[in-house]
Formats: sequence, C-alpha cells, structure tokens
Amino acid sequence: QAFLAAQAVKHNVSQAVSIRLASGIDHHDDSWETEHGPALLNGFNALSKLMSFLKENNDASGKSLWDRTMIVVSSEFARTPTLNSRGGRDHHLSSSCLVAGMGIKGNTVIGGTDSLYSRELIDPVTGQVGGDFLIRPPDVHATVLKAMGLSYEHLSNQDPNIIDAMLVEP
Repeated sequence: QAFLAAQAVKHNVSQAVSIRLASGIDHHDDSWETEHGPALLNGFNALSKLMSFLKENNDASGKSLWDRTMIVVSSEFARTPTLNSRGGRDHHLSSSCLVAGMGIKGNTVIGGTDSLYSRELIDPVTGQVGGDFLIRPPDVHATVLKAMGLSYEHLSNQDPNIIDAMLVEP
C-alpha cells in the first residue's frame, strides 16, 4: 500500500491517499506479546520507505515530493499501559499521532501522559507539558490544514486551536 501511495502522489493520480500500513493489531490476549510488535514494525518500516521515497523523488517541476506532502498517521484507539487478565492489552483513550511533511516541524514530541497514561495539559506554543491546553483531534486537524496553507474555518463548530509547536512557521 505504501508503494501504491507513493506512485499515486508521484504521478498526480490523487491529491489525498489513505492507506493502512498495519493490520491485525487488535490483541486482547497473550498473542499481543508476539504479534503486536512485529505487525507495527512492518507498518513503520513501510512508512519509513514511503517517506524516503518522497524525499528522494521530485515532481515534474523539480520540487521534492516531500515538500508538497503531508503525512498523518493515527489509530482509532491506543492500548492500556498494563496487561489485562488474559495477558493482552485493552483499548485506551490516550492515543498519539505522527504528523510529518509540508509545514510541520520535524523531530518534535508534543504533549505527554502521566503515570496512568492520562493526557496532560500542554503549552501549545512550546508543546511542552505543563500548560493549560488539552490537545483534541480538531486541534490537530486545524493545525495540519494550516501547515498545508488551507483554511480550517469549516472546523469552527469544534472550536479548534492551532498547536503552534507543530508548525515550521507558526
């Protein structure tokens, strides 16, 4: 799927591509220990190859594909920090996402969780824990749209806040 996404972007087949790089990762029993990690590793390896391809290839105008691409990686749920009675991990509300590409500051961790894996308040300018802002999906969506130079006004019913710490130029 990562190869097809790369070709769709390179050859202007699509402006947006949605792919699943890891599947079969809903482990609630002891298969979590042996199957979850390898499935995620395969997905992250495919993502790494996709990102390398985008950085190493140019569009028809000579501009790097990476410079005009936004990547958002997420899951519909996270995993509990502790094992359940079957030796697996259940669903958890504190999750994370990976955002990279056009307009996004690289190599930056924003936010965090406490010892119980509950989300912590951050400073949206620095991204550091200890502020008064709780990151929500509409905030990430609005920030991604802003990084791409697009309007996020249609999200106004969700009162999004821009996470300046994510942006190359806030």
